[in-house]
Amino acid sequence: MMFFLLCIRTSSKSSLSHHYDSSNTKDNITTGEFINDGPDYLESSGKKFQMGFFPHGKAAEVRRYVGIWYTMDPKTVVWVANRDTPVLDSTGILTVAEDGSAKLLNEKRVEYFSTDTSDGASSTALKLLDNGNAVLINVVTGSILWQSFRTPTDTFLPGMKMVDNLKLTSWKSPEDPGSGSFEFQQDPGTNRYFILEVPTTFRWKSGNMSTKSFDENQILSQAFQLLSNTTTDTRTIIKSGDRSLLKSPKITVACINAGCKRMSEICLPGTNDTFLTKTMISMDDTTVPFHESDNESECMKMCLEKCQCLAYSYISQNELRGLVDKSRNVESSGCWFWNSPPDNLRENGAHNISFRVSKLSKAPIISQPPESEPKPTEKLSFVKRVLAIVITVSTLLLLSLCGISYILYKRLMNRRENNESQSNDMRRRMKELLDPDHSKEDDREGIDVPYFELESIIAATDDFSDKNMLGQGGFGPVYKGKLPGGEEIAVKRLSSLSGQGLQEFKNEVMLIAKLQHRNLVRLLGYCIRGEEQILLYEYMPNRSLDKFIFDGTLCASLDWKMRFEIIMGIARGLNYLHHDSRLRVIHRDLKTSNILLDEDMNPKISDFGLAKIVKGKDMEAMTNRVIGTFGYMSPEYALDGLFSVKSDVFSFGVVMLEIVSGTKNTGFYQSQRSLSLLGHAWNLWREDKPFELMDKVLIESCNSSEVLKCINIGLLCVQGDPDDRPTMTKVVLMLGGDIVTLPTPKEPAFIARKENATSSSSSSYKTDTQSKNMLTITKLDGR
Repeated sequence: MMFFLLCIRTSSKSSLSHHYDSSNTKDNITTGEFINDGPDYLESSGKKFQMGFFPHGKAAEVRRYVGIWYTMDPKTVVWVANRDTPVLDSTGILTVAEDGSAKLLNEKRVEYFSTDTSDGASSTALKLLDNGNAVLINVVTGSILWQSFRTPTDTFLPGMKMVDNLKLTSWKSPEDPGSGSFEFQQDPGTNRYFILEVPTTFRWKSGNMSTKSFDENQILSQAFQLLSNTTTDTRTIIKSGDRSLLKSPKITVACINAGCKRMSEICLPGTNDTFLTKTMISMDDTTVPFHESDNESECMKMCLEKCQCLAYSYISQNELRGLVDKSRNVESSGCWFWNSPPDNLRENGAHNISFRVSKLSKAPIISQPPESEPKPTEKLSFVKRVLAIVITVSTLLLLSLCGISYILYKRLMNRRENNESQSNDMRRRMKELLDPDHSKEDDREGIDVPYFELESIIAATDDFSDKNMLGQGGFGPVYKGKLPGGEEIAVKRLSSLSGQGLQEFKNEVMLIAKLQHRNLVRLLGYCIRGEEQILLYEYMPNRSLDKFIFDGTLCASLDWKMRFEIIMGIARGLNYLHHDSRLRVIHRDLKTSNILLDEDMNPKISDFGLAKIVKGKDMEAMTNRVIGTFGYMSPEYALDGLFSVKSDVFSFGVVMLEIVSGTKNTGFYQSQRSLSLLGHAWNLWREDKPFELMDKVLIESCNSSEVLKCINIGLLCVQGDPDDRPTMTKVVLMLGGDIVTLPTPKEPAFIARKENATSSSSSSYKTDTQSKNMLTITKLDGR
């Protein structure tokens, strides 16, 4: 919505800087109600205007006023009730009295303002409307008894009517809202608006308002128009297609030009007069006589014949089209004659006016030089010397400026080249790191993940602040970040002490970039700068699975249906890695802390730093460096360094039994018979008590057939012999299908049994399997 604010002032008007409490506000008060000088105020229904007390003046002499101001900052005051009678303390109240008038009183009942309503209504209300108008209403009849729009101060608001007796009066100063020295009002006789410096000095006049708009103000063209009816003219705003807040600029105080004056008398005996023509003049004096004429020469001749003729303006037939307002009733070409000085002329108009002047004042004045004037040769020599000095100094300044500009330009270009060189070196290093064959085969596929500058990551994480840290894992801290577009990310900052080197970093970037599945975490980018190695993932608001199933409180939020969907999602993601992706990938570090959960609790496998790619149809490989997490590593990998897709199947079986039981495999302690979750599950299975393994919080929500199926499949996955374990394809079919009879599992690997002992201090345990080689097992527990 557009609005127009017209203020008559001597300088920029102050706005309110104090704070008002917006609680319990209303838009009206009725008979007997009041608002105090303090936090109370009225607020229009649309919250555009407020009405209440405000202070003005210096601290030593604060004066209190009741006014109306804009709610939005700056809270510009648009109306003042007691502008010339301020309250000098804070005891004032604005109330609706018993006689129906709105009054401003202090504690001694001294009256500073009154609407002086003579209607005699005993039930009235003072209401602040959304257009800034405060109205006093007869509650019974609904009629308006008084309104602030009919008693304005210095501001003309949308909805006001500029009737004959309405005027705006400026503030005395920005600190004093009292009646100032300037008034804006309408002259009913000429239908013009003017600004009057009290008491009688005219400072400005508008054009004739019969044209319905201010033609001299191009900014408001098509926007400020005059609407007429049978009784009054109203100034309002119409749409111009331009959305902007109109406000007056700061005024520079200066002496205004006094206008044009003749240099010599006219119409003197023995002299000839001529005319000085001024173009593009706006005039609106309808009282000057008009004479029809076909040519301007006739107008000039007629004016010269009469000494009282001071100026004329000729208008041709072609110029009549829309350039002269219709109030002059001009229908043919001709001229106006002025027998007195033309009044209220303005530039940027549509007329040419010829002023009568003496030929002597118009002709150029040629005077002879005095005897003391320097000789022409001396004068020319002085000019040459001055000119030579000016040229020399200007040349030196120009050369100095060019030299300084060249030096600055070279420095800027060198700095830019250094930055580009460093950036290119960094990217080349990453290319060689992540794609070793790139320099040999130009057509080889490059890096599929965007590279992020370290500065952008620092900004996204607020310089890796502690408040944004999501967790601290074995590979380093993980932070929450936000990109400039608003996308939330998880930032893994690899620690130099984590044991994860460049090879593991390469795996993360290359593998996840080429793997796309709804149950695999998505890598958004990477950064390497000096010792910094950073990975950017999609943000998982629910973090990792272990935070739920191993927590005594959060475990209840995962009912059986959700846990089964999580098991299915992990199985699908692992099956994609083993069989359905364009690469055959062995994860080697599958565990509950590496299963992330999105906002809908969908599982996503993460942390591919230890993953391996096996070529072709190969299903296994061997390494001399065994790395992973105890409790999740298969026996052939932990003891012999052999890993295959069946190693991941073993880890999946451990994860599945942990999800069903809500118990960690590592650190499990069953006082009577077993020291591992796998052994405990196997004992319950053999004794036909599998449901005792289930987490107690699942009793009400569980599906018994699905629980039994998951325990059976979990034990099949953790069997000691890799050949006995099912593939992930079969696991997905068994979980999702209606297979009635599942294979019977064999004894799991890593079963530790307690031996009978005479005392707790001498108790010991033995394991069924022992190491067959001298491999070193390095424990890496990420997250």
